[in-house]
Amino acid sequence: MRRFRLNGWQRFGIVLSVLWAIGAVLYMGAAASREAQPVSVFYRELCIRNKSDRNDFDFQPCYAEAGNIYQIERTKWSTRALPVALVPIHRVDRSLRCSRPCALGTARLPTREVSRCAGS
Repeated sequence: MRRFRLNGWQRFGIVLSVLWAIGAVLYMGAAASREAQPVSVFYRELCIRNKSDRNDFDFQPCYAEAGNIYQIERTKWSTRALPVALVPIHRVDRSLRCSRPCALGTARLPTREVSRCAGS
């Protein structure tokens, strides 16, 4: 069985893709927190103001609901992290699958061409 080897640029591309994936997840997590914070703070302050106007000083429900809103808003942003992180990995994987040597020569051909070379 022949061993699959990567050239220097392919290894570099894989390392860069892994770094991109890690960075994208970290960046999108920070962006999610940054975007969710003002929404939850606004709700909490509005709720506290309304309760104070009614002379109801039990603010615990306001804090709990603001926490729920924060989690919901953060989740909306966090779901966007996966596609952003995986785009370059998909590209590298696709380029590796399409560059197999042809059975009739040393030229690199797309996968569909390899099957034609092999006579299948």
